[in-house]
Formats: sequence, C-alpha cells, structure tokens
Amino acid sequence: MARIPLLAVAIAWLAACGEQSNCTIELSGAVSGRYACDPALGWVSSTNQFNFTLIMPPSSSSYQVSAGMKFPGEPQETTYTELTPGAEGGVSVTSYATVAGVSTTETWRAGSDPVGNITLKFTKVFDDVVPGGKGYTVVGTLSAALQPQKGNGTTVNFLATFHSR
Repeated sequence: MARIPLLAVAIAWLAACGEQSNCTIELSGAVSGRYACDPALGWVSSTNQFNFTLIMPPSSSSYQVSAGMKFPGEPQETTYTELTPGAEGGVSVTSYATVAGVSTTETWRAGSDPVGNITLKFTKVFDDVVPGGKGYTVVGTLSAALQPQKGNGTTVNFLATFHSR
C-alpha cells in the first residue's frame, strides 16, 4: 500500500483551494512571537484518515514552526488530542541562532509519542468537493505545550487560530 506523505497532501490541498486562509500562530514562553500560517486538511479515503497541517510561509524569522497530525475517520466538529486512538504526528518549533560565529539550534516539540500535549479543536467543518475527492473548510484552534528537547529548559506554548478556505 502506498503511503502519501502528510506534506504532499497539505500542498495539494493548498493548491486546490486557491484562496487565502486566515491563520495565526502565537508562541509564548521560551520563544515568543506571532506568525502567519496556512492550514490544510484533506481526507484520504483509502486509509479513512484525515491529515491536518499548518505551514508557516518562509519569512525572515529565526524560527521554523511545523505542525502535522493524522486522525482516523473524516474530520468532525470535536476535540482531538495526542491521546486520541490512532493519532499520529506532532508540533515543533526550532530556533536558529548564530552568536560570535557559533551556530546553535534548539527544538521544542509535542507529539503522539507522547511528548508534551496537543489539542486540535474544530468548531466548524464544511465538506467541499474538490477534483479527485473531498476536501474540507475548517474553523478552529490548535494548541500545544511544547517540551524542550535539550535539558530542562522552559516550555513553549503554541496557539494557532485558523479558518481555512
């Protein structure tokens, strides 16, 4: 059985939409800032699961934000967490810095393995017919408590508010 990479589904869905979405990521704690994002959601009939991603467009930020989750079934107006049966994926923030010629990288994450915690809440889900299948317009939030991957540092609080189109 062929597996479709989560990012490929997200990119295809964004291309199919052709409209601008409304999405903002807010970070606080060890990392802070407010960033634009693009949400994408697609349902894969062969595996009966949906893929949800948030993509942060390229910017001059020294942070990379990544969010991608898979859940069984079609999306519903409900709350999903990293403990939802069949959940896969995670959220991460990586910072890049160079001080006195020395480059450093630090990552905070939460995922279905489980590290940290993730809550994806859809307050509205609308079915859309797209070429080759189903797509969805969703309204909701994705929040996470991201744990540092080095040492015992401070956590990062992640909150995305989105309305995909």
